[in-house]
Amino acid sequence: MRTLMDYSRARDWILAEKEFDSRYLGKCESVMCLGNGYMCIRSATEEQYLGEKRGFFVAGTFNKFDENEVTELPNAADVIQIHMEIGGEIFSLEKGKVKDYCRQLNLKTGELCRKVRWVSPAGDEVEILAPGKKFGTLKVSELLNGNGEPIESANHAMMKLIISCENEYPPNSIIRIKK
Repeated sequence: MRTLMDYSRARDWILAEKEFDSRYLGKCESVMCLGNGYMCIRSATEEQYLGEKRGFFVAGTFNKFDENEVTELPNAADVIQIHMEIGGEIFSLEKGKVKDYCRQLNLKTGELCRKVRWVSPAGDEVEILAPGKKFGTLKVSELLNGNGEPIESANHAMMKLIISCENEYPPNSIIRIKK
């Protein structure tokens, strides 16, 4: 059976996926599943693909529609999916060219990291680091909607935003909330 999983660093507690193939999403989502005994989330990619199985489950919760159904764990809200557009193109590893790819799970620390270097169909080269790199602190001075109008807060996760920052950040930096 063909697999894209790399177990060569298992002695260091590292499981890795060295190349992307959407036919094997389910395997990596389940093998790299993150959980703590109370909650569990399948390690789906941030972008969405046909055939993926997203899942976020909480122990002790059950769902049953009627008496003829099997009791199952209900799937909680998806907290991973991000709709990304780069240069007007929807980000998808099935389009364009993947120059470098690695998704790895450190079983000792529970950290899942993914590094992608991708060239869009339009020729824009993009590097995405999620979440293993730290870029320092970000202080947002102004928040604008996709039309450039000032807003108080983003009212949903899929909202397109323009963020005016006090500090300089290199192109294609990942921005995330630090608590």
